[in-house]
Amino acid sequence: MVRDVRKGLRKQKENMDNAHKKYADACRKDFNEFERRIDTLEASFEKFKKLKLMDGPVLEDRQQEQRNRKKELEERQEQHDTLVAENDVNKLRYQEVVKEHGEVRSMIHQARAIMKDAFKKG
Repeated sequence: MVRDVRKGLRKQKENMDNAHKKYADACRKDFNEFERRIDTLEASFEKFKKLKLMDGPVLEDRQQEQRNRKKELEERQEQHDTLVAENDVNKLRYQEVVKEHGEVRSMIHQARAIMKDAFKKG
């Protein structure tokens, strides 16, 4: 009976050792996987940190260039609006000049006609 109990205890111990080994191996495998992922992420983080340091001045320069271009575009838009307003004024002046030119031309034709009549009579 004592032998059977001892055998049973040994068998239980073996089963428990096997189960423990199985779970310990699975935990070790998961832990190693997590360590590999952490190492990969740390390497990526360091890489991006270095890239940020290297590309930071370029980014700042490009952003300044973009601000300058926006400012230049706004200035050109204002200039365009001013030129459009001036153009409208000039169109009105031109139409007035054309009208006046027509009137002067009409007066010249009338004056010629009057002179011709006067020379014919005279």
